[in-house]
Amino acid sequence: MDPYPFPGTPKTPGCEPDLSPIDSASGNIHANESQDPLASLSDLYAEAYPLAVQAVQEDANGDHHTARLLYCEVCEIFIKILKLLPPGEEHDLVRRKSEQYSKRAEAIWESRSTSTTPVKHIKELPAYEKLAQEAQFAFEQAVAEQEKQHEQGALDFYMDSADLFLQAWKDATDGVIKDALEQRLRDVISRAENLKGVSIDTMPLLKVKSGSAPVISGPSNLTPQELQVLKTTMLINSKKYHPWSDLDVKDLLREKGPFTDPDGMLPLSDKQISKFGSWKRVSQIMENPKMICLISSTSIVQDIVTDCSFVASLCVSASYERRWKKQLIRACIYPRNKFGEPCYNPHGKYLVKLTFNGIARRVVSKSGTLMCTFSTNKNELWPSIIEKAYMKLMGGYDFPGSNSGIDLYALTGWIPEHIFIKESNFDSEKQWKRMIHGQRNGVALVTIATGNMTDAEADRLGLVPTHAYAVLDLKEVQGLRLLQVKNPWSHKRWKGPFSHLDADSWTEGLKAELNFDQFAALKNDDGIFWIDYESVCATFDTIHINWNLETLNHRAVIHA
Repeated sequence: MDPYPFPGTPKTPGCEPDLSPIDSASGNIHANESQDPLASLSDLYAEAYPLAVQAVQEDANGDHHTARLLYCEVCEIFIKILKLLPPGEEHDLVRRKSEQYSKRAEAIWESRSTSTTPVKHIKELPAYEKLAQEAQFAFEQAVAEQEKQHEQGALDFYMDSADLFLQAWKDATDGVIKDALEQRLRDVISRAENLKGVSIDTMPLLKVKSGSAPVISGPSNLTPQELQVLKTTMLINSKKYHPWSDLDVKDLLREKGPFTDPDGMLPLSDKQISKFGSWKRVSQIMENPKMICLISSTSIVQDIVTDCSFVASLCVSASYERRWKKQLIRACIYPRNKFGEPCYNPHGKYLVKLTFNGIARRVVSKSGTLMCTFSTNKNELWPSIIEKAYMKLMGGYDFPGSNSGIDLYALTGWIPEHIFIKESNFDSEKQWKRMIHGQRNGVALVTIATGNMTDAEADRLGLVPTHAYAVLDLKEVQGLRLLQVKNPWSHKRWKGPFSHLDADSWTEGLKAELNFDQFAALKNDDGIFWIDYESVCATFDTIHINWNLETLNHRAVIHA
């Protein structure tokens, strides 16, 4: 196997990383040794390397929280590598590197501030700089359209970019800046001319679009009767949500200037109203906003919106995407760059693809407040943007709550199944086999929910009444059936068997098998815990399983 260099841990935060190589020898892996999709050493090393590079970069740039999450991700992969490597020099090298990253992650945690960080208020950019950002966004969308061989779409975005660079050039006063903007303008026009052979003298510069609604094109494989049904059902909570069409995305994202939602601001929950200061655009509170830094269930935190079921859905979807390398979160957010990755839009307009009333629909979301679900990675937007779109669909942040099966269906389109544990016909053995088979094969997303319980009972168990939890993993280890679960609050954990407080059930061998550091878990309440399946059946009320439609051999969708 070719050598993979892994960055060394910085000695102090912000220091240049010491790069040192790990030479990995090839190894033979038996099919029954791992059910994980990353089943070979080469895959594992390839997975760990970019994460390690990014961890060191984020650490050196001062984003220590993101760096810590990345270090932990790399350490988890290293543990899988160590299980596959025979004793020897390479095994020792990987182990030492894992220890370095683990110590750095722990040092970041120990040095964290316990005080609440206030939302930053970013100084407003000059007009020419805002226009230049919008011009660059249009240029990147043009490149993305060109990559897809959508020549007309690319030309439209190139023309938008040229128009905006021209406006920025007119607004700028500094000579050096004007020269740079002029060069960018010429570059954009040159690319447009090469695309279509359009003359620079005759290329029209687009005017700002009117506020009229765009022409909507629905899916082409539907009958007129089905289209009529979908038209009738697109009125949801007094707002129209048209069926999703990829053809509409370009036109809906070409509108210029800061986006203002024609439907107005979303209604707030009572808790939000009590703490409300003002609505802010992302550009007003983040210095370098990014749509996605790292898809990770550990970075999502539910705030004061009563949408635990949806946040649990985000967590389990993020966990699935990290493990199986298949887009769930990324699949529903627009705009995207030429690599197909969701990206930041300086206009503040995003399209989120959600499934509701039988078909994928588009919800337009404006970047808004942090008094909602957020990412612990600073400057990362995706949890807030997706939640806002879903809250808009549901009528506002004063959302009374749902169940995670329904929410996951909206987010992914996967078919929900609700299993009620307390019913007399509940078969625990059968359901465990179905869950773990679905999870091992990447065809099922699992969440669980509690029912009503007294405050005393909830405190004794470490659970929240009528609350949804994300199931991140299921394991059969040493004759035990265990679930790794996350509370969307990112704090408050199970206190029963196999919890961080359990001194009897955990053995050193079991801890090693599950990569569980009980000492670290005692110090750090991140809302993630292990629980045995028998305790789930005794204390939870519902299991929600969402099944991937793509795995079905035969299926039919009828709108009636």
